[in-house]
Amino acid sequence: MKKIAIITLAAILVLSSVGVGLAKWFDRIEVTGTVTTGNVDLNVVEYSCTYVYKDVEHQYPNMWNGGFACIVSDTPLQLPDLMLVSYGCAEDADPQAEDNDTVVVTFDNLFPSSADDVPNFDVIADIIVHYEGSIPARLNIGEIELGPDSGWLDGLLSYDMYFVTPIKDDAGKIIGWQKGAPVEQCTQVHYCDYVKIDFQVEVPQLDEMMNKSGSFSFGFDAVQWNADCTPGPTPS
Repeated sequence: MKKIAIITLAAILVLSSVGVGLAKWFDRIEVTGTVTTGNVDLNVVEYSCTYVYKDVEHQYPNMWNGGFACIVSDTPLQLPDLMLVSYGCAEDADPQAEDNDTVVVTFDNLFPSSADDVPNFDVIADIIVHYEGSIPARLNIGEIELGPDSGWLDGLLSYDMYFVTPIKDDAGKIIGWQKGAPVEQCTQVHYCDYVKIDFQVEVPQLDEMMNKSGSFSFGFDAVQWNADCTPGPTPS
């Protein structure tokens, strides 16, 4: 009888020791979190043109071209005495697209804008881009690439870039732009910065420049500000 009791007690002690080994005191801190990533985002918000008209009816003192006035305007003019001679214009390449990252620039019927004793004027097509990215960026300015049979454009096409600040009326509507510092390769931009790009083709006073036709392409990238920034198109 005693032997049985001892065996039973031993079994109980073994089970108890197993239970003690599985149990432990503990306290836990739960950690949860979220992760978001930023972006770079450059959008065209305004397109502009230059129109060159000739006043075919009225003569003005001190005006060139035989006394006929040359009128340069950044908006189309609908007047009976004006004849459109030339223009440069930047437009949205795909107005139906959700983004506006493609621009078509057209220079039509250009001619030398200056000659001896003649006032100079510029035919400029321009765009204004708005930086809407959540992280700072650098502007990577791509090289101008000329299309087939467009070598004659080499050295004639240029662009000028600079920061602009919107001028607003009392209602908050943008009515103009204040020119700011120039923008060069790898210039940094931050959220809500505006940059204006002026495109221009200067046709020299040479007979071989008549009846020419050509094309070009140009890239303007925003890359994260802590990445390498070198001239030329940014790999996609």
